[in-house]
Amino acid sequence: MYRDQIEEIVKKIQFLPPFSAAVKKLMEVASDEDCLTSDIAKAISADPAMASNVLNLVNSSFYGFQNKITSINRAVIVLGQKAIKNLAFCFAVFENFKKSKCCFDPEIFWYHSLSSGLIAQHLAKINKYPNPEETFSIALLHDIGFMVLNIIIPERFERFYNKPIYQHTLKEEKEIFGITHAETGALLLEHWNFPESFCTVIRNHHCAEYVDSTNKNLLDIVKLSDILSYIAGRALIDKHPGKNFFRASKSLNISVEELGSIFFNFEKQLYDIVSFFNITAHDPEPNVNDDIFNTISIASSDQLILSWLKIVLNYFGYNTDPIFIFPDDNKISTSNKVLLVDISKLPLSQFKNIADYTRQTDTYLIMFGKNNDYSDIKYPRLPFIFSKKKFNALLKGNFDLVSL
Repeated sequence: MYRDQIEEIVKKIQFLPPFSAAVKKLMEVASDEDCLTSDIAKAISADPAMASNVLNLVNSSFYGFQNKITSINRAVIVLGQKAIKNLAFCFAVFENFKKSKCCFDPEIFWYHSLSSGLIAQHLAKINKYPNPEETFSIALLHDIGFMVLNIIIPERFERFYNKPIYQHTLKEEKEIFGITHAETGALLLEHWNFPESFCTVIRNHHCAEYVDSTNKNLLDIVKLSDILSYIAGRALIDKHPGKNFFRASKSLNISVEELGSIFFNFEKQLYDIVSFFNITAHDPEPNVNDDIFNTISIASSDQLILSWLKIVLNYFGYNTDPIFIFPDDNKISTSNKVLLVDISKLPLSQFKNIADYTRQTDTYLIMFGKNNDYSDIKYPRLPFIFSKKKFNALLKGNFDLVSL
């Protein structure tokens, strides 16, 4: 059905700007498992710009080495061959695309990519993945297919990008391009002779059912880093499904508290690394009506959900006031102007009592969670995975921006 469209994209990928001779040599050298440190250093040093970028980053607060590293050879020894090779590749990819004309803000794209890379590195360390630097590189490149589609079929990509948020789906990508951005990214990396693990993970980073014992941890790390970067407010497309979040976090055995620690620990590194790519640091959007909505009350009978919402809303800059609801409770009270109610285990009769209270006290009620009994209830709803933009949209009364 989409064969002609896919063939068109494959052909056009062949004409994208190639890597420099130095990068091609580095890839050739790095593919040899018996290569020496000096071989890697020599290949990087052959491109002065790439060597300078690598040294500047290695000597930044991003890595925090006490003694200055003055040679590529020393950098390779300290960080390891794979880490340095991956950094060099990332710089090369960025250089290839940084001047591309886009229908979107390219800095937002790269900001999301870099934040995904940093989050992936944190997830890898928590998961004790043996090569966290590799996860940084793959997560950085996970959405490169968007950039490729933007370059090779700009009219169709602009048509897709300008659609309403709820139509930014993989199904819609297939209809317009004949291929998804994930599949496109994998084709590009195959063309550039990247390792098979990179291509496999990028091709499947939106596949909920994909299982491959060889790349499963790596794939789950990239999936989760993509979602956490979206929650942090750094995404080109402001829409993200929650299914992969549950599957990936459970598979990696990462707790809610550990996920929360990542939110508050990667920001400093992010501001350090974006400067090396000459990208403007995009500050998160301000809170809505701080004086009125400063503190959010959360009502739930699930301690895990309470912990998650508290972490996310605190990260967004809102105070939280968690409230436990038990099945035999009929009333609830709060002095705050926003009440977020978890309906997943809440009887409809009890919800109606809560709704009556909010109407009497002029409290803004937002529903959270899934419950088929509530299909006809007309209150704003918040999905489990949401960005600050979506949450602020609800507080502003813009329900159309929130698609479940």
